[in-house]
Order: sequence, then structure tokens, then C-alpha cells
Amino acid sequence: MYAVVMQRPDLSLVLGVILLFLGAGCWNYSRDDSREHHIEWSAEHGLPAPSDELRHAGYGMVVLAVVMVIAGIRFRKQRD
Repeated sequence: MYAVVMQRPDLSLVLGVILLFLGAGCWNYSRDDSREHHIEWSAEHGLPAPSDELRHAGYGMVVLAVVMVIAGIRFRKQRD
């Protein structure tokens, strides 16, 4: 992955931003204060119910996205 980021920092930025939105969506979907609403909605639409595993996956995606964006910005500056 390091070589990909070095050669294509713009790709790292784009993927990092996409991953950031996905992680934030997972995080929001499994929040405790709106969990009942999302459980009902997911049952109506045939989607998985919010869970702690989904929230933890969201945390991981957000952390990975931040690292990818920072690396993309850093290697883009080095390349220019």
C-alpha cells in the first residue's frame, strides 16, 4: 500500500474521503440515541440491524481514512 500511496497520492486522498464517509455512516447508523429508529428502518428494508460490531467497523474505517488522507497530502507535497 505504501508504494501505491507514493505513486498515486490522489488515489489515496479519494479513497480516504470515501472511506471517511462510509465510516461516519456506520458510526451514525449504530449510535445509541437513534438505535431504535434504525432497527425499525432496517427491518422494513431488509438491512442488518445496528450493532456494536458495525460501530467498531465504523471507528476503524474513520481511523484508516484519516491516515490515508494525511499520507496522500504528505506524499502529494513531496512529489510536487
